[in-house]
Amino acid sequence: METLKPPIYFDYNATTPLNKSVLDGMLPYFTQHFGNPNSQHRFGWQAQETLRSARELLSSLIGACCEELYFTSGSTEAINMAIKGVWKKNKA
Repeated sequence: METLKPPIYFDYNATTPLNKSVLDGMLPYFTQHFGNPNSQHRFGWQAQETLRSARELLSSLIGACCEELYFTSGSTEAINMAIKGVWKKNKA
């Protein structure tokens, strides 16, 4: 009898499994600290501070300025932002 091999997932463009360390790091923001960083209340201020810290850490790791980093909700938003940026820079 042939043993079944586990399936291979080829759609990593759509979604990928989450690394356990990432899940552990993000869990508080999914369950306790879930404020909108653009809101003017305590929950928003805490989320805004978290984003500021993340930008500082990431920018130092990749040698960029904090102002150069944009976090998007997904690939469509990021691609649209990139296309619009290229268009604005190169429009006649």
